Amino acid sequence: MISVRGLFSFFVANQAQKPRGKEASKAADELVSKPEFLNRNRERLISTMIRAARSLRLVVPHLGEEIVAPANGLASVLMMGKGFCVLDVRTQSAELALSLIRDVHHEFGIGASNEGQIVLSLVADEAVTPEGGLVRLITDVIHNACLDLPDSVLEAGRDSVEGQVQAVIARKLASNLGQYFADNQRIPLSVARHEALKAPHLVVGVEDLKSFLDKKLQKNADVLFDDLYTFDTTSTYRKGD
Repeated sequence: MISVRGLFSFFVANQAQKPRGKEASKAADELVSKPEFLNRNRERLISTMIRAARSLRLVVPHLGEEIVAPANGLASVLMMGKGFCVLDVRTQSAELALSLIRDVHHEFGIGASNEGQIVLSLVADEAVTPEGGLVRLITDVIHNACLDLPDSVLEAGRDSVEGQVQAVIARKLASNLGQYFADNQRIPLSVARHEALKAPHLVVGVEDLKSFLDKKLQKNADVLFDDLYTFDTTSTYRKGD
């Protein structure tokens, strides 16, 4: 069995990483506290996980040769059609878990930083849980989508089946993952903070940082720094400082 530690051995945090300044850390926290920024990153996260789910092999050609069931006892084929078969996604749980980690890593450009390690660790932690986790949520949606295929779609052929299943996956997962991440915010928050920490690197000094974020978040508006950033109200920047 591959341990989580072994899985992330090639993403070891850089021990020589330069400590982040208080201004950069504060700016990142304040940016994450903005609903529009958090929502934007959550939408990217959901789209990434849908892409990982749609990369699984579901509808494949079949010419009638015997297909052997896997060792876990579940039949690898869920249903048959003329010239194709629909695979049981429940036999691909391990592949899905790795795809979620891989695609999140690539989408958000996660490297050897402490924030990046937290993101990957949380995705691995929530992929499979006693309650089911992300893998169970996703495979249930795909499995039910396949079972609910009408006979007319099955009779139309492989392309029709694949198109119908992929459309249902995208629609249902967008809704189900949206609800999941509304109830379980660890991954969205960690992804948002990882992204927020990239912004302070583009500017130098507190005044430049204030100007940069004001322009990006409140275009064509007066300086509203104290209104924009309320994450830490005890040390909020004030207009005129």
